Amino acid sequence: YWLVNGGPTQLNYNFDVSDNQIIGYAGGIIVSGNNINVVDNVISESSSGITLREEGENIVLKNNVIESSEPGSKGYTAVLTDMKNVSIIGGRVDVGFRPIQFDRFNQNAMSTELVIDAVSFKAKNAINGQLWISGSNGVTIKNSAGEGVRTSFINSSTGTLENNVGTLPRAGIDLESFRERDRPTGELLQW
Repeated sequence: YWLVNGGPTQLNYNFDVSDNQIIGYAGGIIVSGNNINVVDNVISESSSGITLREEGENIVLKNNVIESSEPGSKGYTAVLTDMKNVSIIGGRVDVGFRPIQFDRFNQNAMSTELVIDAVSFKAKNAINGQLWISGSNGVTIKNSAGEGVRTSFINSSTGTLENNVGTLPRAGIDLESFRERDRPTGELLQW
């Protein structure tokens, strides 16, 4: 992503990333750009499996497996991201902390821009395991299953939860609202 001719220009486009095995990196796959397909990859023992970064559109993340025993590991992450037409389809996430951690994903979007469909989620930390979506808009989670995770939408809008299954020890849905002055301070993403 660069400034070209006085305006921002996306320089990553038309990539296929498939059938890779990635072991032990801090960030397994970082996605930014247009027309990106990330399919059938296995990401193991990474701090963060697949990260959506900055801007992009027409992104498909399909049948990826993200697994890590690291206590603070996360599956899919995004921070201050503005993306359109993103799909996470199938696959499995089994991590130490949060299978999803989105902070301000499309915070100004007014329509659905991210659909998570038929994904299996598991958190090894059953106390804090969450599909954590904060200050984000346009996120749909459907036909998915979670084991030991709660789905938490915090200060978010235009979200949809449809036909999902959660199992104990920790399952359910939190729809929370914090006023900005009540928001805990500290390092970004650490509540």
